[in-house]
Amino acid sequence: MVGEQAWKKRVPSAQVPSATKIGRALRNLATGSERIKVGERQHKYHRVNPALLMAWAERSTVADTEVLRSRIAGECDLLARAVKVRASLAG
Repeated sequence: MVGEQAWKKRVPSAQVPSATKIGRALRNLATGSERIKVGERQHKYHRVNPALLMAWAERSTVADTEVLRSRIAGECDLLARAVKVRASLAG
C-alpha cells in the first residue's frame, strides 16, 4: 500500500494509523463531508478547513507546508472528476 509505505518513510517512529483513526482526524479538520457515488462505489470526501490543516502540518512537521499550500491552492483532480461525473449523470 502506497500510503502505508509513505507513512513509514515520513513517520518511522509512529505506528501506521487505522482507516478509522484517519477518518476521525479528517472529521476534526473538516467543515463537513459529502458522499459521492463513483460507478458502483460510494466515496466520502471531507471538506477540510485549510487553516486547520496548515496549522496541524506546521505543528506536527509531518508534511511539507509549501507543497501542502500549493496542493490546497490547486484543484483536487479526483474530486473534480467525481463531481463532473455526478453532474453529468444527474442532468
